[in-house]
Amino acid sequence: MTDDIPEIDLSQFLDLFIDEGQGHLRTLNQCMLTLESNPDDTKTLETMFRAAHSLKGSSATMGYETLSSTAHAAEDVLHKLRQGDWRLTPTLVDLLFESIDFLQKLLNDAAAGDRPKSNAYVTNTIEKLRGYKPEDADIVLSKPIDETKPSIAAQQPSQTQTKMIRVDVRHLDSLLNVVTEMIINRSLLSRMGQYYKLKPLEDALIDHSRLLTQLQNAVLTMRMVPVKQVFGRFPRMVRDLLKKEGKIAQLIIAGQDVELDRAALERLSDPLIHILRNAIDHGLETPYEREKAGKPPSGTLRLSARRERDMVTIEVSDDGRGMNAQRITDAAVQRGLFTSEEIAEMHPQQILQLICQPGFSLNKEVTTVSGRGVGMGVVKHTVETLRGTLEIETQPGQGSSIRISVPVMLAMVDATIIRVGNEKYALPAAQIERIIEINPARIERIGDQQIINRESGVLPVRKLSNLLHTYNADPEPRFALIVQHNGEPVALRVDVVLAHKEIVVKPLPPALHHIPGLTGVTVLGEGQAVLILDSRDLF
Repeated sequence: MTDDIPEIDLSQFLDLFIDEGQGHLRTLNQCMLTLESNPDDTKTLETMFRAAHSLKGSSATMGYETLSSTAHAAEDVLHKLRQGDWRLTPTLVDLLFESIDFLQKLLNDAAAGDRPKSNAYVTNTIEKLRGYKPEDADIVLSKPIDETKPSIAAQQPSQTQTKMIRVDVRHLDSLLNVVTEMIINRSLLSRMGQYYKLKPLEDALIDHSRLLTQLQNAVLTMRMVPVKQVFGRFPRMVRDLLKKEGKIAQLIIAGQDVELDRAALERLSDPLIHILRNAIDHGLETPYEREKAGKPPSGTLRLSARRERDMVTIEVSDDGRGMNAQRITDAAVQRGLFTSEEIAEMHPQQILQLICQPGFSLNKEVTTVSGRGVGMGVVKHTVETLRGTLEIETQPGQGSSIRISVPVMLAMVDATIIRVGNEKYALPAAQIERIIEINPARIERIGDQQIINRESGVLPVRKLSNLLHTYNADPEPRFALIVQHNGEPVALRVDVVLAHKEIVVKPLPPALHHIPGLTGVTVLGEGQAVLILDSRDLF
């Protein structure tokens, strides 16, 4: 007589299974993109085979039989390829991509809690994989690459083994909250040390501050992730869109190891999708149009990231037709977003920024790629909520570039503390070009606008107290912060510039969400809550 073997609760391993499964699917997609361009790459084929084999095994262990069966069928096809029995053909490429998409759907269902019963159904995709036989008429993919195919510069998945552990991001967020409270408390302790002037206390506070700084840096570093975690999703999407649009382009990705705050990177994923889709739909021409314009039939898409001090800049560029300013202004007027008179007063950068207006689109009809008038509006809104900036450049007939710059870290920011009236405010240092002292006698008035004439041109002047409706403010403040508004510098007059320091950014209370110009709140060492301003939304 034997005891019954207790049933193991596999649900406790679901998160790990989903995470590992997503990694296997990323590998499968990346490898297929590489094999489509380099079908004789045996190393990539071996990597793809191992990924399918691993996904098959882990799915079977977790009881996801349909997922395991699909991975098994794909593994069998890959085995035929690695043995040299079959050669890679366009038909087989499409079939393998179709199977990867179906595996992704099954994994998403598993993540959502959907568990189909074993052998409940056999999908059409599995039947295609199991029933595939190469035909004599099939074209074998070989070098050089067929110029009728979209070309994607997919990168081989790294095989470097690293010592890693998986940590729930909620634990990191909780740890960061504790550290930020300690940073706020540090300022209060420093004030106490200055008040009592006890040598042992001062020495202890120095050590405490040093250790807290190290802890802060360690926690913030743990939240940093390389941009390749998002960039890696795009080659497959670009490949499919190019094929659907009948266009040819090479996707070049650079700077994938640049690190960014995890929360910021996740929120930038959809905006980058919008930009890439627009570049394919609006920017790149068809091979016939490119040859007619004296260009090679294959275009170039470039996605890059670079670190610039405390900011990360992500740029998407193409060598397509560029943006037509007249088409943009005509569309804005036709859709009732602006009048012709308002358009006439805009400078070139303002005109390009019109594509970010809600409801703006150059497409008269909605397509599967774009035309709904939500893409660039979403991009601009998301970037601004991340305290970032968006720039657009274009050369008619040569292409366009869209640059997104966001802070490396969202939880901490270098800020300038100012006072207007009886209130203190913080303004991110990245938004301030410089701080100047103004002689009120130099201020001139044109209509209802105050200006200062400089050698470099006219500088508009605004009082922050008027923008914030602050009382008891200095009627003639002598200090001004030079900030950008619609791509042009503006002197923002403030009563006093108090300090420059690193502050902890906390979200606004719900009651303040609707107020323009406010982006967060911080707490100074003395316990005073200070609102964080966004200069771009003040005007």
